[in-house]
Amino acid sequence: MSANDAHAPLRGRPVLVTGASGYLGTAVVERLLAAGSHVTGTSRTCPSAEVDHWEAFDLRAPEGIDELFRRRRPEWVFHLGGITDARRVLDRVAPSFATNAWGTVRVLEACSRHGCRGFVHCGSMEAPRAGSAAAPASPYGASKWVGTVYAKLFQALFEVPAVILRPFFIYGPGRQPGHKLVPSLVRSYLGGERPRLTSPERAMDWVFIDDVADGFVRAACAPAAIGCEIDLGSGRLTSIGAFAELVRAEIGGGPPPAVEPDPARAEEVSEVADTRFAVATIGWTPATTLDEGVRQTVDWFRRHREA
Repeated sequence: MSANDAHAPLRGRPVLVTGASGYLGTAVVERLLAAGSHVTGTSRTCPSAEVDHWEAFDLRAPEGIDELFRRRRPEWVFHLGGITDARRVLDRVAPSFATNAWGTVRVLEACSRHGCRGFVHCGSMEAPRAGSAAAPASPYGASKWVGTVYAKLFQALFEVPAVILRPFFIYGPGRQPGHKLVPSLVRSYLGGERPRLTSPERAMDWVFIDDVADGFVRAACAPAAIGCEIDLGSGRLTSIGAFAELVRAEIGGGPPPAVEPDPARAEEVSEVADTRFAVATIGWTPATTLDEGVRQTVDWFRRHREA
């Protein structure tokens, strides 16, 4: 099935995207606009992608959400807004819960009250898989896990057709905070500097931003996905050090990274996506190889650095 066919149910329909100014939100908005959706984006800041309508909205104080739904009448909601800070520190617990857990519940309540046709929730690889007895890996992971549990509750009890997607380590073109791994790595090499890595041996399941955005839009249109928790990843692990070498080769050389171990990250674990379920439910597999993704990423950062 072509992408246009897969996205057909969204053509001409009103859609709401929370977190529309974020890294993933921007990419999903672009996909929805290409599919012909009428997109309302919400964010605490102005979206970095064009939208049909923009609303300032803070998930930490969502009192105006019913008025937003009455005005914009979204049929689908892509819930991508939230805190993405995954540090394992005490002062991240309350902010993560307020935004990622409580904020998600308020959005789900509005979906139920206003009869949305679909709710696509952005889960996290930091949260335990369904049926796992493991503890969440961070306050962020715990808050995303709570949001996922409530998405399933609203699907089961309150007739909100919910899909939960678990993106793995997203990378690629686009604006991210400079301290994030990939922007920091690429900019260091482009600037002739020696990048710094805390855990080059850690293996990650890298998945390209455009492929993830396509997965989100496909999931909204797939009846078989309702009530499911679906991994979006490559199904392969590549160490951060090996990724850095691909970046260094693409740029044309440079010093090897300096390793500065961070004891706070010593307990991080590597997980690989189960790609079979994504194929079965939404007909999705990542289309971009790691080599091609690195090339596009470096090209984007090079162009924007020169601009």
